[in-house]
Amino acid sequence: MPVTIEWVFTDGTKAIDKLQAQIWRRNEYIVTQTFVKYKKVETVSLDPNFEFPDSDVFNNTFPKLERASEFEKFKNNNRK
Repeated sequence: MPVTIEWVFTDGTKAIDKLQAQIWRRNEYIVTQTFVKYKKVETVSLDPNFEFPDSDVFNNTFPKLERASEFEKFKNNNRK
């Protein structure tokens, strides 16, 4: 599968890099790629358009987005 990466910079601009599927030829589990950006990066997202199958889309962003746990959702639903 190819990899789409969205970069959000501190000035509010965005950039998208697309890596071809050939990056997985050497190792199908781990890929290392170096990027040089001339602006300060605020967040990085893998597959920002949800084009590829993924069982956990909440681990595709750095820094990690905070989300409520299943227990917290259950607790909040029962308070009503």
